[in-house]
Amino acid sequence: MSVWWREVLSQLTSIIVQMALMVAITEILTSDSFTWWKFMLLIGMSVLLIRGPFVLRHMWYGTGSSRGLINGGKMATRFAMAKGLTR
Repeated sequence: MSVWWREVLSQLTSIIVQMALMVAITEILTSDSFTWWKFMLLIGMSVLLIRGPFVLRHMWYGTGSSRGLINGGKMATRFAMAKGLTR
């Protein structure tokens, strides 16, 4: 069940971020003055719009594996301590 909720939150976050980027891109394109820094923002937002879902999904699923590595390290420490106490 936790995987399902994680996927739903990932999809919702991805859609919200993409909509915000689309609104920002539309605002830049419809503005009266078009300067070089607005052009840079336009390029950056376009890249985020394309790569955003992959980055968000990697973030959501990356946190669980790192938590597992931390818990695995704790278990290894406990086993090492238990071996040291029994000698």
